[in-house]
Amino acid sequence: MGCKNCSQKKELDTSKQNEVIYTQVLSKDLLIPSPNIVKKHVMFEPIKSHDNEEEKNKEEKNNEEEDKEKLLEMIESIRADRRKMRILRKFQSRILGIQLRKKLRFESLKKSIAINFNELLSKNLPLSMNEINDFFEEYPQKKENLELKLEKKEPLKLESNIIYYGEWDMNFCTKHGRGIQIWPDGSYYKGYWENNKAEGKGEFIHSTGDIYIGNWHNNKRYGKGVYQSKIGLQYNGYWKNDKLEGKGKEIWEDGTSYIGYYSGGQKNGKGEIEWPNGCKYKGDFKNGNMNGKGIYIFPDNRKYEGEFVNNVFEGKGLYTWPNGNKYNGYFKNDKREGFGIFNFADGKILKGMWKNGRQDGEFYVYYPKIGVWTKKIIFDKKEIKDKEDENNIGDADDEITEDNIVKNKKGKIISDLELEKIDKIEKNEENKLYDLDEEDF
Repeated sequence: MGCKNCSQKKELDTSKQNEVIYTQVLSKDLLIPSPNIVKKHVMFEPIKSHDNEEEKNKEEKNNEEEDKEKLLEMIESIRADRRKMRILRKFQSRILGIQLRKKLRFESLKKSIAINFNELLSKNLPLSMNEINDFFEEYPQKKENLELKLEKKEPLKLESNIIYYGEWDMNFCTKHGRGIQIWPDGSYYKGYWENNKAEGKGEFIHSTGDIYIGNWHNNKRYGKGVYQSKIGLQYNGYWKNDKLEGKGKEIWEDGTSYIGYYSGGQKNGKGEIEWPNGCKYKGDFKNGNMNGKGIYIFPDNRKYEGEFVNNVFEGKGLYTWPNGNKYNGYFKNDKREGFGIFNFADGKILKGMWKNGRQDGEFYVYYPKIGVWTKKIIFDKKEIKDKEDENNIGDADDEITEDNIVKNKKGKIISDLELEKIDKIEKNEENKLYDLDEEDF
């Protein structure tokens, strides 16, 4: 056993020794930190990296887009509700309108007066009793009308003194099905009806004697039908909204006939027309007139093939005669005007400018007997005479012929190069016309 003082001294020495070791270690760590301590410090320290910022911005954008989508959905939902309300209001208004019109028609129908057939026939009815009875056999009931359970009533005098005899749709108090309607002036319609309007096959006979037999839509001629006037005009073809539309055939009272296309009630497009005197035209029409390209044939077999403007020859064209003569060039107001080539049956050729149907200015003339081209200056007789009177100019070697051509007896032979230039003509296979140009001359 040791003494108490010795043990206390030993404990004191031990504590001092520990204190020294702790102090050394602490001071060493603080003054010269080890790499491991630094690494641990870096690993556990919270840092703000660039990737975290991008993710945060991305989340914010996604949130904004989601908010926008939700807002758009809410707006679209509100708009849809408004549209539904408008549709509902329109539907309600339409129902109220139908009910009101039905009420008015029912009251009007109650005010109508029943007409006895005998009384009706005694007032010069344009239809006979047999025609009335045959009508319901000629016009069988439509399949879709069988389910409506239409009611056939006796002749009734409606408002404006109109008489109607036929079938009714009593659910709506409307003329529906088969029926005959007679106007106070004697005009009448017999055929199919739908909601108080002519619809489908029907016949309208005007008090003037004009007749239309064909299809109807919404009280108007629509589809295929035949129109016959009292004076003899006849049309057989297609209609749209009471106007000629599509392909049809028209015959006038004098015998003139047209087969072709219509638009807006007028001839438009391709067509053929023939007159009683034997003239014929086949080609383009616009607004009822010959406009565009076409062929016009005269009774004596003269023919013009070319361009038309408002029923006259105007533009490029080829005019041929039965004897073999032909003119290939420009026209204006049915006359030769501009550059053109006139080929005679005997081989003679005139190339040059024309005005008001006559040669005008310089011309090239080809004489087949001698096989040469000659350049001439063409003037009207009156123009030459005026020049001689005013300027006292004349040439004894010149000769004025009956066709108003001033012939120079000496003549001028054209070179081969010039001959090739003026003889250059290209044929257009599309319209069978020569494509002429003043530059070729």
